[in-house]
Amino acid sequence: MKPTINKIGVFDATKNYIVEFAYQGNQPYRNDIYIYNAATAQLIFSESVESMKCEHIIPANKLKNNVQYYVQVCTYDVNGQCSDISDALYFYCYSTPQLSLNNLNSDGSTIINASNYDVQVAYSQKEGRSLREYIYYLYDANKTQIYVSGTKYYSSDMSNLISCPIKSLENRVSYYFSIRIITVDGVVVELPLTKLSTKYDKPHSYSVLNVECNKAGGFMKYNTYIVMVSGKATGRYEINNGILNVIDGKVYYDTGFNITDDFIIGIKYKNGIIRFKNELDEILLTQEEYEGKIHYKLKITNSDLPSCIIYSKFYEKNIMRTVYIKRIHGVYGLYIKESEG
Repeated sequence: MKPTINKIGVFDATKNYIVEFAYQGNQPYRNDIYIYNAATAQLIFSESVESMKCEHIIPANKLKNNVQYYVQVCTYDVNGQCSDISDALYFYCYSTPQLSLNNLNSDGSTIINASNYDVQVAYSQKEGRSLREYIYYLYDANKTQIYVSGTKYYSSDMSNLISCPIKSLENRVSYYFSIRIITVDGVVVELPLTKLSTKYDKPHSYSVLNVECNKAGGFMKYNTYIVMVSGKATGRYEINNGILNVIDGKVYYDTGFNITDDFIIGIKYKNGIIRFKNELDEILLTQEEYEGKIHYKLKITNSDLPSCIIYSKFYEKNIMRTVYIKRIHGVYGLYIKESEG
């Protein structure tokens, strides 16, 4: 009589793995395991363990990833009588897939300035094993599940950036996000719950002009709230077709610049770092690239308001755009407008 090894799924060779088997003969007191390279039939690992359990642990790093193996076991009873050796069972080792949040901070500090948001999750696997399907979840502040996306299937023409739209987020509320993926090899990976919060302004009517009628004087008075801020460059730079290219240095926009309340700042630029800073507050606008595209990241550090980070959606890189940084009633917003021409 010989043991029968239970099915072995794909596993990461850098971690321990338990091989389980069934045996109908005398109670085993010892088992031996033999693992061979499937391509060469070379014995890679063998070990004898005294145990009454029908299992054997393959220690971490005894095998290598991206390799196919086959395994056999035999058992010994209390008298040292050996069973027949089991049939060979084939299996693969692959590295554990990795998931990372592309536009949520893992420390839970992300603040979303809209009721709808696309969470971007990056998937990678060292040996290039593909994703098969995924499900993402949304939980309330008490970590009670309030939304399940349902199974989403991955196709070969999709990028390794998974887009997870979440909608109807309430204002000034905390949520938790999680995602569970399954690879083509049946490997399951799940991200832990990640906190996000919302804080957004509701639509208002704004005008760049304020008109007052002076009845006594018989005239109209116009006030504009647009301020043109002059800049000056330091270091090496060049100007081509009206576009300033800073090679090595900085540009300071300080002449006429003053912020005492809510505001809208419009900046027309292609790439680089934009920073507004004084002794207490900082507004930092940067760009981050992923798979040939970029998104804008706005980080606010303020002495009076909670710090926050806001991400835009993804855009083609190296294109001139107008980026608006907005603060209305103490709520920050980031808006991107494609430039004309």
